[in-house]
Amino acid sequence: MRQPNFQVKNQLLKALSHETYTSGEQLGQCLGISRMAISKHMKMLQSWGVEIESMTKKGYRLINPLSLLDLDRIESFAQERASRIQVFPTIDSTNTFAMNAVQKGEMTSGDCVLSEAQTAGKGRRGRQWQSPFAQNIYLSYVHQVSDGVEATMGLSLVVAIAVHRAIRSVTGLNAQLKWPNDILYQQKKLAGILVELFGPPEGPCTVIIGVGVNVNMPLTSMKLDQPWTSLNVHSTNELVDRTDFVQVLITELDEILQSFAQTGLSAFMDEWHAADAFLNQTVRLISGPQSHQGISRGINEQGALLVEHPEDDGIKVYFGGEVSLRGDN
Repeated sequence: MRQPNFQVKNQLLKALSHETYTSGEQLGQCLGISRMAISKHMKMLQSWGVEIESMTKKGYRLINPLSLLDLDRIESFAQERASRIQVFPTIDSTNTFAMNAVQKGEMTSGDCVLSEAQTAGKGRRGRQWQSPFAQNIYLSYVHQVSDGVEATMGLSLVVAIAVHRAIRSVTGLNAQLKWPNDILYQQKKLAGILVELFGPPEGPCTVIIGVGVNVNMPLTSMKLDQPWTSLNVHSTNELVDRTDFVQVLITELDEILQSFAQTGLSAFMDEWHAADAFLNQTVRLISGPQSHQGISRGINEQGALLVEHPEDDGIKVYFGGEVSLRGDN
């Protein structure tokens, strides 16, 4: 479902070129609105973070090319799935929106929300997820679990596998999985997952699955606190089609969540270990100010990390809320 007042701005962005200027008069004729209205829309787009250059007597152009989410294709895809997919131009957080909507009875299992940008995107442990306009994927997927919170153990890991599959399907890249919820390429962060749940511990609960994927983000666009990369950097095309990626990703999530409900994590252990970025490597586990070194031995069927500590002569089990994992290099 497209949001009110987004359609005109979406059409305007499609009419703009990265390579040449388009005059306000031409844009107005194309969209059937006045030059003054074009100017107002431009200011709003710039407030969303769209980089637009304007020049007197020449018009407007995009500073960087964009691959916009195709609203018509997404609506058609949603009808095939028989679940709602809402698309926003900008939003505070897709996860926050989805959680509030579920509590109001406005979203249900299988429904998704996408946004071209986020102003308060959420990462793990309260970190902000950088969310520039029309460069990446910002998706939240509503999933209901009937067997209580215990049935969600390992869920973030199978979601990571779904993202891994989508990346390989669309780009041919073989990414790596970093426990518990990151996807890497060449040891640089490519995507992250945030799973939030609410409901009684013993009864049915709702899971909001947030997925952020760097798709077309210029490597010079921002500095983050860790090495990162973007799909387009490793693709033969200048831009990766974000709509194609969204459709493949949601399809992978549909399939893997259905399988996970029947088998749990056990059916996916081999696939996880085949893509594990740190399997049998020395790692550091960070918990607050403390740091422990060991050898990663993969995961167990509850989704916990297994780490061998030679000095203790044994393997310890760590869960996602306890520690952060770093490669020891």
